[in-house]
Amino acid sequence: MGLEKEVKKIMNENPEMGEKIRKNQDLKDKLYGVLAEQYEKNKHFLYGAKWVDRVKKWANIIKLPFDIALGPILGYLPRGLVNIAEMIIELPYMAYYTKKVKGQAGRKSVYGARAAIQYLPFVPGIPGDLAGMIPLYERGAKKAIRKETVDIMQKYLSQKDDKDIEFPKDDEEEEIIKPKKLEEAA
Repeated sequence: MGLEKEVKKIMNENPEMGEKIRKNQDLKDKLYGVLAEQYEKNKHFLYGAKWVDRVKKWANIIKLPFDIALGPILGYLPRGLVNIAEMIIELPYMAYYTKKVKGQAGRKSVYGARAAIQYLPFVPGIPGDLAGMIPLYERGAKKAIRKETVDIMQKYLSQKDDKDIEFPKDDEEEEIIKPKKLEEAA
């Protein structure tokens, strides 16, 4: 699964939380536990992302020779047929992905990259079919899992911070606190 790599990404993307985790081994263990739990909870989401990316990769491998052998004009028909087959597989997962990913950032990154890749074949010198082999959905799924993990950890850290508040005890504060405690006890 590569939890170590994902934990490093989480700590780098969230420096404040990363600093707290670096200082406390128990928090690091908790982060590993939450991340492993999120991977287990979202294993079908991640598996679907890998599968769709794999289908897109092979579809782009199939389309590439049509561009090379037939050229841009004659290659449109076979490319179009492969695109239709690719979209039949990709569209249901796109709908599921949209529902699953909470927040606009995860959706914008995948859909923005997908839109950019769609127009790359029309840019001279850039083979769009090669760019289409980038595993967009897997990256997006892992990003969504990291975001859920960060949300859970931040909630945990905020609760932990509320419980672990230590007030400094100055002489003045002790004098004010002592009479109140004595009055309450009496």
